[in-house]
Amino acid sequence: MVYFDDWALLESDHIESLSGAVEDLEASTIRLPVTAGARADIESLKAAICSAVDVMQAMGSSICSLLSGVEGMTSLVSELAVVAAQEKAMLDECEALLASTTAMQVEEHSLRTHLIQRKQALEKGE
Repeated sequence: MVYFDDWALLESDHIESLSGAVEDLEASTIRLPVTAGARADIESLKAAICSAVDVMQAMGSSICSLLSGVEGMTSLVSELAVVAAQEKAMLDECEALLASTTAMQVEEHSLRTHLIQRKQALEKGE
């Protein structure tokens, strides 16, 4: 269960990072003039684009670090699926054995009852 708790923390961090990145990108693009005849300072435009590229590179690094965690989690989930399948097979086998045991127990009681009846019949016949 520890891995699921770790997953929740990773997911929360990832969502926070993406939120911050989206806000930064929006802030950078909102500053760009988009009306007809608008002029921009080349240096300011360059700085805004560089800032957006930096944010995207940071996002890429964050996603790469999360990817290794996701790959590890995928492996653990696969192992868990295998164990769950094995447990189900064992439970099915246990159910079959219990059903067989019950049938044998009923047969044993029937045979005992039959033996008691035969014994009583022989005693009366004597």
